[in-house]
Amino acid sequence: METKTKKKFDAVKMMRDIRSKIDQNLQSMTSEQRREYYAKQREEFEKWKMAKKITGA
Repeated sequence: METKTKKKFDAVKMMRDIRSKIDQNLQSMTSEQRREYYAKQREEFEKWKMAKKITGA
């Protein structure tokens, strides 16, 4: 017999929602705009990563 528990947080659903949102944004962009988008996102991620490293969080 299998019992199901109600999830408080669904990581897979969150990942799919984020991916869908990104895909929708990228559809209307040119190749050059996509390169700029990815470069900006990488820069923001690196800043976030460094902030986490500095604060130790």
